[in-house]
Amino acid sequence: MSTLYPDITGYILAGGRSRRFGKDKRQILIGGISLLEKTRRLLVDLLGREPFVVGDNLSDLVLDPSTIVPDSRPGCGPLGGLVAALSHSPTVWSLVMAADMPFLTIEDLRRLADARAERFDVVALSRTGAPEPLAALYHIRRLHYWHECLDSGLYSLAKSIKTLDCKTVILGASSRSLQNINTPDVLDVIENDL
Repeated sequence: MSTLYPDITGYILAGGRSRRFGKDKRQILIGGISLLEKTRRLLVDLLGREPFVVGDNLSDLVLDPSTIVPDSRPGCGPLGGLVAALSHSPTVWSLVMAADMPFLTIEDLRRLADARAERFDVVALSRTGAPEPLAALYHIRRLHYWHECLDSGLYSLAKSIKTLDCKTVILGASSRSLQNINTPDVLDVIENDL
């Protein structure tokens, strides 16, 4: 197990309701492994320790209770999960991941982790230059900023990142690493490609 990144704690935001998908996509099996488990394994491989799972609707999942972090404010989307992660994190960096990116690789996450630098507030993976907020490193010093966004009802991570010092790690326009599963049609295409 790697100990190259002792300043990073992993978090999987798994509190989504899967409204567009129609059922709990965290438990969808791709290659015999649930999306949530695939993401967990990636983070364990990268960090050498268990990530935390953030959400307010985790009772249907088989999880170690010591790895569960409740959303800071249920019903506020990924921002509530981000604030919970940063409030909980024992390290200066929190690697915040969605659980529905089946093409993401350990190499992608290593590139992300290796790009961190103290002067950045966020370091995010990207296909075309726009940061992907749910495959990103967040620095603890901006916790207050994210609390303010939550209190103001500014729930869009993509919009709020634009005011911070953000570095993007470009994977390339042809990369599928950041493709997520939001509808059953997308799942059908992904299953055919894996």
